Amino acid sequence: METKLRGVETLSPQEKTVIEKMPSTISAIVMEFYKKMPNLSLGAIINFVLFHTTHATLSKKIKYSKAGELVVPNYFARVFAKSGAGKDYITKDIERFILPDFKNWFLQQAEQEYKIQVALYNAQKKQEEENEKESAEEILAERRLPDDKRTIQAF
Repeated sequence: METKLRGVETLSPQEKTVIEKMPSTISAIVMEFYKKMPNLSLGAIINFVLFHTTHATLSKKIKYSKAGELVVPNYFARVFAKSGAGKDYITKDIERFILPDFKNWFLQQAEQEYKIQVALYNAQKKQEEENEKESAEEILAERRLPDDKRTIQAF
């Protein structure tokens, strides 16, 4: 079965505009994955590429020389936008309006998942205890003497 690769011709006009406005290196990477990953949307691929590119640069502590001193590049060094384009503005808005809500949502989801996992664990443990109790009662029942001689139990 032959897999059909997607290409620029399958992009919508809006998507083409986004790709054209990206730095050529990033757009080339995005398009390579777009061709090979038919189940991912262009937006998801862009997010993955941008995240991993930024993460790799910052987490690996890549250093560059600046007038005789060694420095670690900050996030803005990875954002391909000229000075005055609004990087500080969007960063402040994301930190002020989006991240707190995301953090609250994430904590609520984590708490719900924790409660579900605890409930599942407790239910499983209860079931195991009941199964253990039932098998112990069955063993005792098998070893009990008939009703007329019930004063003695054989083990």
